[in-house]
Parts: sequence; C-alpha cells; structure tokens
Amino acid sequence: MNHRFYIKYFSSIFFGSLLVIGLINYLVDPENIYHKHEGAGVAKEIINSNFGVVVNNVNNRDLKMELAKFAGESDCVVLGSSHVKQISSFRYPSLTAGVCNKLLNLGVAAATIEDIIIYAFEVANLNMPPEKIIIGIDPWTINKGRGEQWKRFGEKYQNFLSTINSESKFQNVKEIYRFLLFKNLLNYQYFKQSLNKIFTSKKVEQVQKFDYEKGYVEKVVLPDGSLVYSEKHIRSSRNSVINGNDIYKIIEGKWYDESMLKILKNLVDYLHNKKIDVSFVLTPYHHNVWKN
Repeated sequence: MNHRFYIKYFSSIFFGSLLVIGLINYLVDPENIYHKHEGAGVAKEIINSNFGVVVNNVNNRDLKMELAKFAGESDCVVLGSSHVKQISSFRYPSLTAGVCNKLLNLGVAAATIEDIIIYAFEVANLNMPPEKIIIGIDPWTINKGRGEQWKRFGEKYQNFLSTINSESKFQNVKEIYRFLLFKNLLNYQYFKQSLNKIFTSKKVEQVQKFDYEKGYVEKVVLPDGSLVYSEKHIRSSRNSVINGNDIYKIIEGKWYDESMLKILKNLVDYLHNKKIDVSFVLTPYHHNVWKN
C-alpha cells in the first residue's frame, strides 16, 4: 500500500513539474516562438544605432528576417551559420574591404542549407536587392536534415523549391514545426531562458562605443547585423582548448548530398538571373575537429 502511494505521489510531482515548466515556457516564451514575432522594431533600432545594441529575448531568425528588409541598402548580404556572424563592414579593419563597402549580416546560429536558401530567396525578391550575396559553407551545409529551426520559415523554402520546379518537396512542414514547438515546451534550456527573461526587463539596450577586440559585457549586434561576442566569451575562447567534440553537425563520410548540391546550384543560377553576384566563404576548421 505504501509503495503504491509513493509511486502515485512522486508521479504526481513529476508530471506536475512538467506541466509547470511547459506553462512557463509557453507564457514567458523568451524567443517569441509561440506568440507574435517581435523582430521588426528591434531591427530598426539595430540599423539606426550608432554602435550597436544588446538584444534580449528575441528570436534570432525572426530578427534576421526583419533585417533582411533592409538588404537593398547594402552592397552585400552575408548568409550562413554562426561562423560568419562576425563578418562585418562596420568594424575596422573591415573583413570585406575590396569586396563591398557596406554589408548586412544575416547569419543565424546553426544555419543549414535550408536557412541559406530561405534568406537568399527573401532578399533576392526585394524591390531593390543587394548586388552580392556571400554564403558561408560549412562541412554540413550541402546536406539535408542537419537541423530543424529553418522550419519556422519552411513555407519560404518550399516556395523556392516550387520556383525552380524541384522534386525535393518537404511535406507537412507546418505540422512538423507544430510538433517541434510542442516538444520544445519541455526543453530545459528554453526553461532557463524563460527564467532569465522573467528577471530581464529590457528587450533592447543601446550601447556606447567600446573595444570590439575585447567585447562588451554582453554580446552586441552591430548596425550591420554582425555580432561581437561578450568580453567573457572572447576571453575564455582565447584560452580554450579545441577538442572538436562539440561539432555535432559533422558526420564522417557524409560530406554532401547530391540532391542538395543540385538545389544549391539552382540557387546560384536563380540569384545570377536576378543580377546578384555570389561568393562563398569556407571557414577553416582546427585539425582536432577532423580527428573526432
């Protein structure tokens, strides 16, 4: 009798805790994935800022989609994963000197080929598209199924596939994304973000001039959309040992998928037809990454 009572008691606590976590994640929603998108106003503040802004509790893909509306005001647009997010024309010396005078960085964390296509298709169809698109190519880029976050704008990806008459259709993207949202309600990392948002009042904080090499107290999005990591992150990165164990998207022997390579070629042709030049950036990787 006591044994059954304790099982029932602890089961009630366990499922009650899950319910509370799910409810907090839904209501607080630190990245605005369950409620209305809030990237538009923040994007304008970034573009109009003098030295950049600290952004809290805004979905990064939403923000970059809003920033994409300003792409025609720049010579170049940068697309890719976090490995390209520091490419900037705002910092001195510029990493793009001689390539373009002014750029807009639309790199997003954990970007896959689908993300690249989504943002490239978006800026290519502006009334005034940029002259050049710079695409970061990682070891996992020319593969499918290496991420799920792109499904937030999955319809835009399907629109591009329809435009090029591709047979690589993703069925039921809306349903898949809804399931991912449901699963995310019990995500522990998202719960930590929710708790952080509860105690963070400001969504956007303008910063004053600071040393980009040393960083700011928090990570800063510069007026061109590029990123400067926090001083703590920069300091720890300089002293960190690269072992390669955290490069989860790299799968040995699966360097590219023929169907995705074809789609990437179609994307380049599509951009060329829009009078947009395309360049690629291949980020070097530490040898320990390949060992593991």
